[in-house]
Amino acid sequence: MQLFRLILVFAISIVISACMSGDNPGSSGTQSAGSSSSSSSASSSNSGSIDHTACTDNFASPEFPIRVLNKREIANSFADIFNTSAEEFDLLPDFNYLGLDAFEGGQMAEFDKNFYDALVNASLDAVDRLVDDGIISIADLSELESALEPYAQLFFRRELTEEEWSDLKVFAAQSAEGFSANTGLKAAILNIITSPEFLYIAPEIVGNTTRQLTGYELAQRLSLTLWASVPDSALLNAVKAGQLETDAGLRAQITRMMADEKFARFLDNFPRFWLNLDFVGDFVVSNGGISDEQWQQLRADMARETGLFIENIIRQNKPVADIYKANYSYVNSRLAEFYGFDNVDQGELFVKTDFPAASHRTGLLTHGSTLTAMSDGELAPIAWRGFEIWLRSGKKIDSHPQTSEFNQKLGLVVDGLAVDGLVAQSDIRTELDKDAECQECHDFIDEAGWAFSVFDHMGRDAVAGPDGGAVDATGVFAGESFNGPAEFIDLIFQSYGLENVFGAKFLLYSTGRKIENTPLSSDICAIEHALNESTNRGASDVLISLMMSPIFRAIASP
Repeated sequence: MQLFRLILVFAISIVISACMSGDNPGSSGTQSAGSSSSSSSASSSNSGSIDHTACTDNFASPEFPIRVLNKREIANSFADIFNTSAEEFDLLPDFNYLGLDAFEGGQMAEFDKNFYDALVNASLDAVDRLVDDGIISIADLSELESALEPYAQLFFRRELTEEEWSDLKVFAAQSAEGFSANTGLKAAILNIITSPEFLYIAPEIVGNTTRQLTGYELAQRLSLTLWASVPDSALLNAVKAGQLETDAGLRAQITRMMADEKFARFLDNFPRFWLNLDFVGDFVVSNGGISDEQWQQLRADMARETGLFIENIIRQNKPVADIYKANYSYVNSRLAEFYGFDNVDQGELFVKTDFPAASHRTGLLTHGSTLTAMSDGELAPIAWRGFEIWLRSGKKIDSHPQTSEFNQKLGLVVDGLAVDGLVAQSDIRTELDKDAECQECHDFIDEAGWAFSVFDHMGRDAVAGPDGGAVDATGVFAGESFNGPAEFIDLIFQSYGLENVFGAKFLLYSTGRKIENTPLSSDICAIEHALNESTNRGASDVLISLMMSPIFRAIASP
């Protein structure tokens, strides 16, 4: 059996190596995942259609045309298709972690060799268990196609071609020589699991143009977005029946998929992707009065708070505005005590909790997961924190130049460090006014940082301001005065379209291409349309509308 495993690894390596060297995934058969003869266009011109016509022109930026499935998607697909566990894939390295910086512009399009080696070994173990435990078996190789057909079309997200079946049968027969029919079955399953047709998402590119997704491509995008997995039989059957060509049919499938228990994967993955929740408070606490063990618990609590917060806004179809303006969150007793709440006594259980009347907290930007994002474990620099606040508000600002002696000194002062003694907030602002090179950016960055100076570097209520004096979270932004984070958020909410951020991050997550966050872009047009047509601008309704928009149902070639 060990010899057989070595032979299989060698044979599979030849197939995958072609893809790693740049050959086109999807070329092994006459029909690729993006060019099915049963394809259908996603038209919005049918009865009950949604009028997105004002948003259909000039896609903002091209979509990265090829990506590979990540660890979670591979494991989920295996578990869903065979209705069994996928523990063999748990040890795969997270080489293509779905983080915002790595994802923007498309996921990685080539395998890391360590990942590939681990994938082959995990697949061998998983296939052995499948067949040895009788989850799938055959009496002889004549049963191969009938036994594998229901599973193979799910892995490939389409029906296999005659040529592909022929190749599989030859490979199985060669592998079974001197062994049993089930040995050939194992070889065929392994070939499918490690096939580029499963591992790669490679749409057919037709010139430098934007085109609608085929039915199979749209099903694939839906399943990866909502389930982090491959389409199920019901979704593929809907493609074959042409149901995804109509708004009614597409909406029915989206609604069904969001009601499925597998939708919990999206509710977990999307906030982690958007807000980098795996890296909350990723520093050593050196100035906080708690042990590292306590901090590790609180880090996990903060990530869980934000994940549950976003999850429940979506599940309950709460207004998207709640993301930034809610007066509640989800905390357990440990986190509540850390934040200074005295009305939570639920142990490890996270419960919906209204903020105390005197609290400065309001929405996502005042979660510990946000407040610790620009901290080094000792300080929460004003400029860094302001930069993070704007980043999570959907506005990108170029890094502050640190070239001249003035800028170097000013950077230290604004970051709350001691330069010739403690410096008052008013003195810092006076210095800023003297330097036009810095002023434009710092007008955005620092005012946000000062607004949130009511919190310390660990996300608790601050006992002193960053200049060492009393906490002073007042300021003026765009000619309007504010006092604290709630008033600052109110001030920028409409002006900077904070509701659009939710839609933009979802489109980035689901399509893998950069989203143009400017008022006249087709991306923002689609997002604002989704907000306007939803009930109470509800998050779940917005997601459905975005998945029915031309932005989601099309691909822009580079």
